[in-house]
Amino acid sequence: MPAWSELDPIELRRWLGDLNLLQVIDGGRDFRYRVHGTNISGLHGIEMTGKLVSDWPPLIRARALATYRRAVADAKAYLVTEAELLQRHPRANSRLVLPFGEGATVDKMLVHLVIGGRLPRETDADYLALD
Repeated sequence: MPAWSELDPIELRRWLGDLNLLQVIDGGRDFRYRVHGTNISGLHGIEMTGKLVSDWPPLIRARALATYRRAVADAKAYLVTEAELLQRHPRANSRLVLPFGEGATVDKMLVHLVIGGRLPRETDADYLALD
């Protein structure tokens, strides 16, 4: 797992509107948005920079916490596809979750979120571990 210091944020410039940077709190008890992408904020109608994942409404909060806690526990990157109602329309999310930290301890996560596309199969969420 790379350390955050190994990443050059300038390289991510073209995706910034679709990126979230999360700080891991208490080993994954919660997560604070250090950056909440402007495209994501616009779609959800809420700005989360500085706020906690636990501040989301229950359904969004539960799914996000499950995904992020899994990435922290496994210290692995995941590509997650799940269904979501967004502005009353069913959409598919593809979320690339990239953990960063020192040794085996995850302290930050970079998340690239793409909303749209086909809905997932019959499961609520599909996880693909990226080894």
